[in-house]
Amino acid sequence: MSDPTDAAVVEWTDALDALERDLDLAEDLLGDRQTAQEAEIVEWAVPELTTPLPAGLADRAAELAARQQILIEQLPDAIAAVRRQSSVSKKMNWSARSAGQASVYVDTTV
Repeated sequence: MSDPTDAAVVEWTDALDALERDLDLAEDLLGDRQTAQEAEIVEWAVPELTTPLPAGLADRAAELAARQQILIEQLPDAIAAVRRQSSVSKKMNWSARSAGQASVYVDTTV
């Protein structure tokens, strides 16, 4: 028969691994526009944990919670930056359309 403590460690390790992957992606998304464009965003699902957090994983869980809090604090600034960029983009598109002209770019490095 397997030890219930081992099962709890496996269950929680899997959940913490998934959370860590999500945090890594979120940090990449906030720091790198290219990553954001290429990222496959999936809906987050609450892990179904049937055991209490094993004491041996408490430090790791606390570290991940701290990283998550940092991301939460960064989100308002990131959202504001996206709104500013979107507003500028809309103004540029409106300006070109209202003048009846499309933007033209010439590569002069050739």
